[in-house]
Formats: sequence, structure tokens, C-alpha cells
Amino acid sequence: MLFREEILGCSKDAVTTIQINGWIWRGKSPHAVRFLQLIQTDRQAAIKEFEEMLLFSPEQLLRSIEGNFIFTYWNAEKQRGVLFKSLLCKHSLYYTNDHMGLSWSTNPLQICSQNYMDAVKEKYLLVACLEDSIPSTDSYYKGINRISAGNLAMIHMDELQLKTIDSLSPTPLNKKQRLEDFARESRKLIETHASKCLSGCKKVAVILSGGLDSSVAITSLRKLGFDVVGIHWLFADIPHADESKYAEWISSYLQVPLIEIDAMETISNSEYLKLEWDFHSPYPHPFYRLFEQTLDICSRLGISVCSSGYFGDVIFGPNDPWKVDLTNVFRNIPVSDGLKWLWEYWQIPKLKKRNLAHDRFFYYQSYLSEDSKQRIENEEMKQYQREKKSFIEQMLQSFDNETDSVLETHLYEKKGVLPFHLYASKELMEFSLHIPFAFRMMPSGAQEYIKPIMRLIYPDMPPAILIRNHRQIMNAFNESYVMKNKAQILALLNDDSYLAKYKVIDPIKLIQISNDTKTWASAASGIIRCCMVEIWMRGLKRKGERKGRTNVIPITPRSKVE
Repeated sequence: MLFREEILGCSKDAVTTIQINGWIWRGKSPHAVRFLQLIQTDRQAAIKEFEEMLLFSPEQLLRSIEGNFIFTYWNAEKQRGVLFKSLLCKHSLYYTNDHMGLSWSTNPLQICSQNYMDAVKEKYLLVACLEDSIPSTDSYYKGINRISAGNLAMIHMDELQLKTIDSLSPTPLNKKQRLEDFARESRKLIETHASKCLSGCKKVAVILSGGLDSSVAITSLRKLGFDVVGIHWLFADIPHADESKYAEWISSYLQVPLIEIDAMETISNSEYLKLEWDFHSPYPHPFYRLFEQTLDICSRLGISVCSSGYFGDVIFGPNDPWKVDLTNVFRNIPVSDGLKWLWEYWQIPKLKKRNLAHDRFFYYQSYLSEDSKQRIENEEMKQYQREKKSFIEQMLQSFDNETDSVLETHLYEKKGVLPFHLYASKELMEFSLHIPFAFRMMPSGAQEYIKPIMRLIYPDMPPAILIRNHRQIMNAFNESYVMKNKAQILALLNDDSYLAKYKVIDPIKLIQISNDTKTWASAASGIIRCCMVEIWMRGLKRKGERKGRTNVIPITPRSKVE
């Protein structure tokens, strides 16, 4: 069930409404099944029959609805309501409490009662440029908060009470398992998730890099009988970023069509960065233009679902490669396998861990302002880094990431294409909590092979992909772009830029390093992220000028269902 409803409401609304936005797969209890049937056929009947449950004890009902979705309910007569974001939902749900009462929306600008530029939280601009994550309950705007994934907000009048009703609950394994056992169970969970979610869907696109994650994803969907199309981002003139031969091998093996997007054209046409982009929150990731082109292809081919290898690294890769001890080596695996692992691991040359105030500081240190550098060196930014969190926190944070939310609400939803994250099922995430470190990184022949479980899920895949043990350097594409579009970048991040105004960057330093080829190229990925944040800020300025200083919350929100 797909719901494309606008989520917008206020505690002053005079109409009782239910609004849903997202993708619901099924109800897991009789109440949930009945509720979903009524939601599709007679929403007023659903409101009437389930009023008592929604008003006072909605937890069990909402937890029994499986999918990634946002649900809101407002009862105007009782002055009570519910806001809920499911555990797997990547869309952000915002709320604020001001002179107009309590209001909520999936677009923070719709509930922002002040000038957009004045509302921006300056302290988070550096966080965005570093592509770190702000707290899951916060937003980039003053006075506006978010509902975290798996959390429920109970509303009474203008008061709101939050509680977590869904989370990850690992169940201990009955016995120690071998690598092959983990691979077999992983395949079962992946295929079950795909069959459940894509029931009734015939054609699926896959963003196919040629790496292990996307190759396993497209193989799984093809073996399940889906009509699959691979879409590959081609970096033909950049050897360090080009993965086309791997994409060709896997698509040929599966006998599926492969469509290539020439990423080099975005360099020659200077369209990797577009000033006209409008985001309600920053999108500091470099590949937005390539996602645009991908979804345009999906729309042209009539494909409504697009998958990728997203989340494969989190589920199967080493979440903290520096923590190697006897406990996490021998946890859940036979002693013989653990001893073999340690013997191989001791043969690997060890790299000294870099002691940096921030893992990506290298990309920024040559042009950040002194204020920004001081904040990083004082370790203020460490609290926003995903790498510094526990494994469970890393997984949950993925569903409260504002960057992903912007991509899905601003691009996928507007293009009418559903993002399907094959590896992001609750069952697979809970199962992955038991994967011992020894099966996340397998030492062999003085090398570290990451994600060994994935390599055994479909062992009949092309050997060149299964034994591949290197990553293409995607930063090379950013380097090529900044080298050939220097004038565009310097014009965007000049003295009049918002990032200069708020003392995030130093435009004079930026001009200086632009004359040093090595330094300019090494800073490329950070520069692109800063450009994307600046584009967001300029878009806010335009939006504010078009709409004036304030927004008014409609008294009667719209409600429609597909």
C-alpha cells in the first residue's frame, strides 16, 4: 500500500483527520489488518471504529503495521492526537509549539513562523558541511524538532509526550555458527524481505555500481523473478572511479539490461552543482545530480521502484575495525574458526590509527575559518559523527539522517519512484547484531577481506566480483569536477556566500588553495559538500522572498490515499 499524502496539521484544526505518507507492506495483527482495510476503503469508518485505541493506546496497533511510513491522527473534538514515525521510515516528521499551537509537517518550512534565514541554527552549518548527522530529535531550524524513528508522540491540547514504541531487539543465537550459516540465513532474510515488500511489482531498477553490495542486490532480485534493469554511473575518464567492467560482468551474468549514465557530462556541462535546487534541509552529499538522472530514466521506463546496495556496508561490514579483541573474535563462532582468524590477522601489516579531531578534517583544514577549525580541534564535532556511536545507534541513526530524508522527499517522491532498501529490514538488522567481528572482516593472505558473508550469499556470482578486495576511489570524480569547474565553485563560495557570512569557511583561503593543484584536488570532496550546503542556503533565501516572512498553517489539511 502506497500513501502519498501531505502531512500537515495543527492542534487548532477543526477537522478530525488521519494522514499517512509512505509504504505499508502488511498488518501483522488482526487489528492492524482490519484498520488498513478501512483506511483504504472508508477512512471515516476507520476513525470511528478505532477512535478509542488511537486516542489512548495506539502503541500495539501502530507497531503491528509493517512498513516505512509516517502516521498522524488528530481528533478535533477530543483535542487529542498521535504522531508516529515507523522504525524504517527515512522521511523526517517535524513539529513545533508556538503562538499558533502545536503544528507538524514533513516539511519544516511549512511550520516555520519566522524568516527562514533567521530560523537556521548556525551551529549546525559546520555539521552539515562535514556531512555529519544532527541529533535525531533536532532540526536545522530554531524551535522545530523531529520525531525519531520508532517513536510515538501523544498529543493533548498543545502538549506533546514522546515515547519509543519500536526498536531493535536482538535475540541470542541458540548456538555458535559458521560463516556459511550466517550467509545462508542472510540470504533467507533478504529474499523474504524483497518478496514481501515487492509483492505485485514486476519491474525494478537497481543503481548498479558494480561493487559487492549492489551486485548482491541485483542478483537477489533477479533470482526472485523480478524484471530488473541495472543503472550504472559511468566514470569512464577517471580510472580510479570507473567500475564499469564490474557492472557489465554482473549484468551479463544475470542477462539483464544495463543503462549507463555518463557522469563525465556533468563535469563538461558544469551541472554537477545547480543553483536552482531547492531543499528544505541541507543535502551535502555529492551525487544528487546523478540520482536525478537515474530517476528520470526510471520515470521514462515506467519503473516505480529503484533499489541499490545501500546499507550493505552497515549490515555486513566492520562497524569498528579498530576494536579487535578476543571477546569479539570468538563471540558466536567456533573456537577453531576463531583461532584461524587470529593467526591470519597477525600476518597483516598494521596501519597506525590516525589521531584526528575529525575523520574527514583532511578535506577541510586548508580553507575552513579559524572559528570552524577551533570547533573541530576542541572535539565539538565528535558528538555528531556516526563512526563514534555504537553499532545499534549507527543503524537507527540511518533512519533519522536528514540527508537521506531530503533525497527521498525532494527527489524520489517528486519523481514518483519508490526507494527500496533491500538490506534495511528489521529482521536483517536484528540478525546482524549477532554477526561477530571475525565474520565482518576476514583476514587472508595478509589482506583484510571485508563482508565475507556477502561473498557467500550467492557463490555462483562472477568470481571477479566475489574475490574483489578494493574500492574505487569515488573522491576522484569530485577532484576532476573541482579542477575543471574552479570558476563556478569560487563564485559560489565567495565573500558574499552564506558560509562565509556565518564564518564556516574562509573564502580568501579558498582562493589561495585554488592556485595549488595538489591542495585544491585533495580538498575536493569537502568543497563539494560546502557548495551543496551553500545551495541550500540560497534556496532558502529565494523561498523566503517568494512566500514572505511567515507561513500560515491551513486549518483543514488535505487527505488523500492511493
